[in-house]
Amino acid sequence: MRYPDRNSPHTGKLISEYLERKVEMPLTAASLLLVANLWEMRDAIEKELAAGTTILMDRYLWSHMAYSAARGMDQTVSAMIGKGLPLPDLTIFLDADPETVSQRGGYGLERFEKIDFQRQVSSVMCTLAQTWPECITRTMGNIETTENVESMKIAKIGKSVKVVKIDAHQDIETIAAEILGHLTI
Repeated sequence: MRYPDRNSPHTGKLISEYLERKVEMPLTAASLLLVANLWEMRDAIEKELAAGTTILMDRYLWSHMAYSAARGMDQTVSAMIGKGLPLPDLTIFLDADPETVSQRGGYGLERFEKIDFQRQVSSVMCTLAQTWPECITRTMGNIETTENVESMKIAKIGKSVKVVKIDAHQDIETIAAEILGHLTI
């Protein structure tokens, strides 16, 4: 699954137009539009999970929170509007400096693809990698942190919530091997 889902019948077209700089809207409206897109996906996610399907997403609530915070929105508010969405079992943070990312094909075509802004997003992402369980605790309910291992934290919410930070400056084969090493499919 992809987030944002630009093929969504309700929010997809407007999200695409916003990200492609074809329409403008206030920060809060844009943030709510993007989180509405997550809520549209909720039933499909829960249905697949109930069927025992493993779901891989390129972005999810954590990404929404980081981009919203980088644009000046209160992170607690951003997380609160996601309360009730299914939490991931595993979040993999591919950490790369914005200068490296900017060298990839197609970079710069969309609204948030600016190096200065991506530095802000990266900073928020690094903070979230360290505080994700605490962030969920503050905004989504009680969680007991049970283990700290380097930059990975595991917390209990009736299931494990795991964050793994991977150096994305490595070659693609090494990154893929590290990712696969954390998956239990």
